[in-house]
Amino acid sequence: MDFVFTARRHPAFAEFVATLSDLPDFLLDFFPFAVRATLKIQKDSQSHKRTLARLEAPPLRRTLAIRVKAVNVPSYDHTVAENIENCSRHPR
Repeated sequence: MDFVFTARRHPAFAEFVATLSDLPDFLLDFFPFAVRATLKIQKDSQSHKRTLARLEAPPLRRTLAIRVKAVNVPSYDHTVAENIENCSRHPR
């Protein structure tokens, strides 16, 4: 599942990894059968942020892996058009 959001220089992208640092504790609270939860930072660059959260439940012989990724892509509307009326992709 992909979500695409556009924003002008929002600090959320810079704080992405720090925001997810509480995810393992949240997962352990939410899933009482889990024994261990970890968060691995796979990539932390100026343009890409990628993490892998793992939730282990040995009694169920299962491991849940959640990949969370953010990519800092400039918005076409924000870089080319000053406002929506000047954008050729939108009818007037």
